[in-house]
Amino acid sequence: MKLINCIVLAILIALLGCKSDTDLVALAQRELKSGVINDSLFLGLRFGMERKEFFDHCWKINRQGIVTHGTENMSVMYVFEDGSNKKIAFNFYPEFQNNKTNKYKCSFGYYAWAPWNKDLQSDDLIKVLPTILERWYGGNSFIKVKGSKGIHYYKIDGNRQIDLHIKDDRLIVAYFTDLTKYPLNFDI
Repeated sequence: MKLINCIVLAILIALLGCKSDTDLVALAQRELKSGVINDSLFLGLRFGMERKEFFDHCWKINRQGIVTHGTENMSVMYVFEDGSNKKIAFNFYPEFQNNKTNKYKCSFGYYAWAPWNKDLQSDDLIKVLPTILERWYGGNSFIKVKGSKGIHYYKIDGNRQIDLHIKDDRLIVAYFTDLTKYPLNFDI
């Protein structure tokens, strides 16, 4: 009987810990109405950069040894630590809309990932990544939303939305989106 009560309690806690997509839409609308513009992203990059400006900036920080080519040579990679001396590979590349960077598709994965490194899997990384990004950006906390396509973690501050979700055992996919340039669409 105690086991059943514990299981029921665990399920209730899990369900209560997840927000609904209607809560997320309300938050996004409230943040957009605030008029706050958060264009700053990471490593000196920002929303609204022109294509040439983006490439020039990445070339500059590459020469400084801050970034290198990404894992598939179709992105830029920045390596940082998670706070417990585990290195994280952060790959990113923008989607250009009207020659401007208004959305970035990114991935995060432990640098030393291997199928046999059980403490370097994406399900461990998702436990620390929201906290890392909250330190980088401040503002609102991440909201955990369960949908038909799995669990997503959203952080919305003004126009800047960050969407995290586990892709596979190795990677967490992230989208940094300027909500003033893209319609609200929570594909969860």
